[in-house]
Amino acid sequence: MRTYKGLVNGNTIVLEEDPGLPPGYETLVLLKPLSKDAQEETVKRQLALLKQGFDMGRVLVRSREEIYER
Repeated sequence: MRTYKGLVNGNTIVLEEDPGLPPGYETLVLLKPLSKDAQEETVKRQLALLKQGFDMGRVLVRSREEIYER
């Protein structure tokens, strides 16, 4: 299951990206309206997570050659 962002026009929802499903494919849609403040808060939170980085484990590399030895 993936989350897509889109705009509602009457009873039609226009997605910002292609979901990769064939035409006529039956799906379940959950609507969650986003306010402007909620969108800005989400962007700030996601940018903070990106700046924090990812824990890739305790792999310590002393030189570039060690990477290629594995």
